[in-house]
Amino acid sequence: MLDQKSMVIPRRMRALLPVTASREVRLTFDGRHENIYLYFDSVRDVAHLMFRRVVGAWFRETFMIDDRFRLRIVGADDPDTAEIELVPLIAGGVPVAFPESSPPLTFIPDVARQALIAVRPDWTDNRSVLGYFNPLHQQYQPTVFLKFLLDARDEVERAERAGGQARPFFAIFDEMNLARVEHYFSDFLSALESGDAIDLHDDEETVDGGTDEGISIPRRLTIPPNVYFTGTVNVDETTHMFSPKVLDRAFVIEFDEVNLEAYGRMVADPGDGAVPDHVVALPQFTGIGGEFRSPDSSDWEAFGELDGGRYRQALIELHTALKKFHRHFGYRVANEIARFVVLADTQSDGLITADAFDIAVVAKVLPKFHGTRRDVEEPLKAVFQWAIDGSSGTRTDRHDDRNWVADSGTHLSFRAGQTSRSSTPATGTEAETPDATAPRPDTGSATRYARTAMKAWRMLRRLDGGFTSFME
Repeated sequence: MLDQKSMVIPRRMRALLPVTASREVRLTFDGRHENIYLYFDSVRDVAHLMFRRVVGAWFRETFMIDDRFRLRIVGADDPDTAEIELVPLIAGGVPVAFPESSPPLTFIPDVARQALIAVRPDWTDNRSVLGYFNPLHQQYQPTVFLKFLLDARDEVERAERAGGQARPFFAIFDEMNLARVEHYFSDFLSALESGDAIDLHDDEETVDGGTDEGISIPRRLTIPPNVYFTGTVNVDETTHMFSPKVLDRAFVIEFDEVNLEAYGRMVADPGDGAVPDHVVALPQFTGIGGEFRSPDSSDWEAFGELDGGRYRQALIELHTALKKFHRHFGYRVANEIARFVVLADTQSDGLITADAFDIAVVAKVLPKFHGTRRDVEEPLKAVFQWAIDGSSGTRTDRHDDRNWVADSGTHLSFRAGQTSRSSTPATGTEAETPDATAPRPDTGSATRYARTAMKAWRMLRRLDGGFTSFME
């Protein structure tokens, strides 16, 4: 049974309300009247009708998902006597006639569209994620995450019936690498790649609601296309590293910059009901075609049209530079980088396209680099050279990573001259510091892709200790 406790009033109807502050209003429904609370949320810029016991019970008994109804304001000219009328489009099997000025609404339950899953070190298979069939009780034991996936599936089906677009769902795995991802998430990795369904059970009664909560669990579950998976990661002696199979299917984004000067500042309210700049509309979020889908060759084609094909050509140059070391990436990585950059370009009107490309290369190409100097030094030098000026030919002094120093956590400066070696207390490794006689940074200090150059430089510096990896 749906536990509906409130309803968001559409903006077009909210503009007709004679009140602009939270207060009690009179609701007419099923020939009855009830005072309910009209709540204005100024932070989210939405208005809610808060259902009390009688109204909530009637709503749950009357409406199913996708049922259509109408809200009508009666006596809108007087805030003290105005009423809100709620009527189903079909009452007692007979369609209810309304004027065209009162457009129909569709009941969409406000289910939680995000789930936080705390990963445990003892997870060794998918039962901790998807649950399992208990033969002793002859019931399926679902997890919160499985219920979340079923809600996402229902959202896709609802949108298809209504001819609209499904809303996105976000699954967040906290401390994702406390257990080996390849163990508990292996079914998802395969299903995301192949599109096949995941086998859950083979019990007929479970399909018809064989759980303690009366939930119907399908025998097989296809991962809904509107679900996005995110995992938080820490690297220490209690965690596990990711295999190439996992890294190849994920964006690895580091949050290692701390700006205390800007800490605590809130995003400015644009006022006048305007949408803040950081809010992205759903069609922009999903991208090409407005659909939830995996990146494919259509993204690669769109990527080639950005800035006259400049970014696609740059990625091809990087691929060529790495191919001689057999460290090149495949079609999946190319398509995912392309989709990431195209979406960023669309959402920013081209203002951050170069930054997005730089971030995508760091997130998709460099995480798979780990090993000894013999294994990765030359490939990393090739990445560094490409990030400096896009060159993959003869190396010059500008392409020598030892001629660069970090002025800050995000910027490198070129110093044409010899460098000396010193120990870095924080890491215990040797770092490059300029000689007293070395010249100041010259006008050629700018790098083509600053983030990629900095990350490759840091990984090369850690090779002085004999080993390096993307994770620090």
